[in-house]
Amino acid sequence: MGLRWSDGTLLLIAIAIVISVAALLYPVILHLMRRLADYSTHLLDANMETLSVLGSAIAKRDSDTDAHNFRVSLYSARIGEAMGLPNSAMRELIKGSFLHDVGKIGISDNILLKPGKFDRNEFSIMQTHVEKG
Repeated sequence: MGLRWSDGTLLLIAIAIVISVAALLYPVILHLMRRLADYSTHLLDANMETLSVLGSAIAKRDSDTDAHNFRVSLYSARIGEAMGLPNSAMRELIKGSFLHDVGKIGISDNILLKPGKFDRNEFSIMQTHVEKG
C-alpha cells in the first residue's frame, strides 16, 4: 500500500497552499489597486476639468450666468449639508447645480443677450434651456 495522509495533514497542506497563493497574489492585487486609485484620480480630474470648461462656456455666452452658477452651487451645497447628504450625493448635487444652466449654450444670442424683458415667445424659447441642458 502507498502513503496514506491523515485528515490533519491534508488540512495543513491545504492551508499552506492557500497561504502561498495569497502571498504570491498580494503584491499583484496591491499593484492593481494602486493603479485603480490612480485611474480614479485621473478620472476625477478630467471630470472637474470638463465641469470647468462647460462652466466657462456658459459664462462666455451669458456674463450673468457665471456668478449665478456659483451662487446656486453654494446655496445647493449648504442645503445639501443641512440635509446631511452623503459625500457621493453632495458631489452630484454640486455638479448638477453648477451646470444647471448649461442649456443656455443652445439659446440664440438675440434672445440670451437681449437687454430688458422677454416677450412671450422669447420667454418660451428661453425656457427650453432646461431641456437643452
